[in-house]
Amino acid sequence: MNGKYILQSAEHVEAKYPGYTAVAGPYGVSFKDLTLRRHERAMCVRSHRDQLDACPHAKVVMHGPKAWIIRKKPLELFSPTATFTSGKLGIKGGRSFVENKERVRV
Repeated sequence: MNGKYILQSAEHVEAKYPGYTAVAGPYGVSFKDLTLRRHERAMCVRSHRDQLDACPHAKVVMHGPKAWIIRKKPLELFSPTATFTSGKLGIKGGRSFVENKERVRV
């Protein structure tokens, strides 16, 4: 390679943005074909909206000519009786998973 190509992998995106994890991509939002470009942009926007439900810090970043969706790595808190994670990531917390924080006993 002569240096003008950027490798498209989640590892390279995560290395460029420390503290974030790549969850979706790559999306070819700069294709020359108009129908492909519209389709890829629509898929990127839908994925971004889905990730915003899980993490309010999710964002779309450009890595070379492709777009990626990244979000913050989950913050994990450990206690002797239960495990809690930030965001609605679908991870079980403790013996019984409770969505309401007021009902969780530590």
